[in-house]
Amino acid sequence: DLSREDRERLTERMSRFRFLEQGPLIDATEAVVRIAVLLDRPELIDSLKRMKERDPRSTMPDVTGKVLIDEDIAEGRFVVGGFGPNNYDCTQFALLVDPGGDDTYRGPAGGAGEIRRLRVVIDLDGNDTYEGGNDSLVSATFGIGVLVDTGGDDKYIGGARSGGFGIGGVGVLIDTEGK
Repeated sequence: DLSREDRERLTERMSRFRFLEQGPLIDATEAVVRIAVLLDRPELIDSLKRMKERDPRSTMPDVTGKVLIDEDIAEGRFVVGGFGPNNYDCTQFALLVDPGGDDTYRGPAGGAGEIRRLRVVIDLDGNDTYEGGNDSLVSATFGIGVLVDTGGDDKYIGGARSGGFGIGGVGVLIDTEGK
């Protein structure tokens, strides 16, 4: 049985569905996915290889390993990882691109919610591990969550409402290569 407080919160959230326009949400998701897939181009990888790797700007343990870009953008934090192995705490990122290396992603990799309505993770190569609990991996509640992995043999470990789940939102998981 739900408590009165939980029931009120659930009723309020469910009332939002009346106002949800699916067309624009689907159009925006399609645009994000198209951009993500276009990133897997040899000329982009060559360009990234010419960039100098550096330490993450943050003293927080949200990224271990080298990065190429670490900036704040309107939607949140934007990071392009380095070519070696990295570990990411995905609670900290709106947009995360990793060009290679055997990486580990923890938390809401591509998981969007009421606070951070857009989360995108793009991994271009490497044997990666994605670990999250409930409502984490590519889960979208009133938002857009996208995870595109274009290379390597990857492992996905998620709880309930993960792996491309959406309620009042869209969650998209695309893995184009590997086992």
